[in-house]
Amino acid sequence: MPKKKSPTFIVEYPIIVKSQQERELEAKFNSGFRLINAVQSEALVRMELVGNSEVWAEAKKLPRIILDKNGELISNPERAKAFEAVKKQYRFTDFDLQAYATLVAKNSIWIWDKLDSQSIQKIGTRVFNAVNKILLGKAKKVRFKNNCSFSSMEGKQIATGIRVDRKPETFVWGNIKCRLIIWMENV
Repeated sequence: MPKKKSPTFIVEYPIIVKSQQERELEAKFNSGFRLINAVQSEALVRMELVGNSEVWAEAKKLPRIILDKNGELISNPERAKAFEAVKKQYRFTDFDLQAYATLVAKNSIWIWDKLDSQSIQKIGTRVFNAVNKILLGKAKKVRFKNNCSFSSMEGKQIATGIRVDRKPETFVWGNIKCRLIIWMENV
């Protein structure tokens, strides 16, 4: 049974930053886009290996929909298992790309120093979801990031890593703490 998803939302607030904090935030984003490009490059190689394998080709030949015991049409579980097995064989899973992102970050002491583990793992998940869409035929390509096109980072949990503390209203990311600018409009 699929895990129930909790509601999510995105809110943008301007923050008050000092020059040192601004430099540190720029360094964090710089390390983030370099890490995402490194992981994406590896993910594309692994995706190519999966897509060119004979096991993948055989799995594609299996019927998508079959009849169950009650005579109802259902997705073929054998087909799904075959696809998952070949992805696992070539280490093209969400978990494997999170592990790869962590390995790259640890080997680059600069990235490991700038990003927390939650953000690093989320980058692995972000890359897996993007590259997996290509493998499944839902996208044609992924784009490598540069300083201008990489504008968001996220963590896996609301209480650790990148977060907002409510009292006082403060943006927190590692050792950076910046006040939020919050205003209310009369509705």
